[in-house]
Amino acid sequence: MHRLLPLLVVLMAVLLVAACSDDDAPQAGEGFSLEFVGGSKYPDVQDRISLEGTFEDVTELLNERLALPEKVTIVVGDELGTDGPAYDPEAREILMPIPFVVEARQLLANEFDLDAATAQDLALEGNQHALLHEVGHALVDVLDLPITGSEENAVDQLATVLAINEGATDVALSGADLFYAEAIDPAELSAIDFWDEHDLDQKRFATIVCLVVGSDPDQFAPVADDYELPAEQVDICEQEWDTASSSWERLLDDHLR
Repeated sequence: MHRLLPLLVVLMAVLLVAACSDDDAPQAGEGFSLEFVGGSKYPDVQDRISLEGTFEDVTELLNERLALPEKVTIVVGDELGTDGPAYDPEAREILMPIPFVVEARQLLANEFDLDAATAQDLALEGNQHALLHEVGHALVDVLDLPITGSEENAVDQLATVLAINEGATDVALSGADLFYAEAIDPAELSAIDFWDEHDLDQKRFATIVCLVVGSDPDQFAPVADDYELPAEQVDICEQEWDTASSSWERLLDDHLR
């Protein structure tokens, strides 16, 4: 499983060489923090999340990258009042329920006929992408960022751009795999599915794969083949990557460390 921690170490080394001071670190009441609440019915999953730094790596990396003027807490636990990852703007909390990781593990195992260990790895990576998605909602809220069109689509793009820019393309692709596994059979779609604020999971899957390939069509040609991206779409995906990455860079430029 790809880990974000080695990338964080490299980033920290670069920052030290650049002689950045401790003044750049988040102050009390600022930045992202991580909190585990209560015991879990799934101690094996909780232990892996905690011991391997699944969400801690992301939290530390965000604080190295972004100067957030207010505190946003990433809360991990069983009973969070939500079935899946969510952002609560009133409490300024990102909620990451452990049962969703377990559900994701089962969905991925069933969809791709994976052994338990591989499914767990992909589920944890997919949840890292989901966390970055919710971070996007938090940034839009706390920084009062302007968004045209669907906010859900915009923060899907942000999560993918952040992962790709940190070299964690497998985190992005695990997010795509999870959307694919979650997708409703087209024959079972109802009218309400088209009115939802989220795109259909099939489209969200395709958007992530498109951005990954578009970020470097030569390097990720095997990804295009593996995910059956039509050859005529590659140029369009490259344009989509340029638009998404440059737009988010401009939106966040004043808040980067």
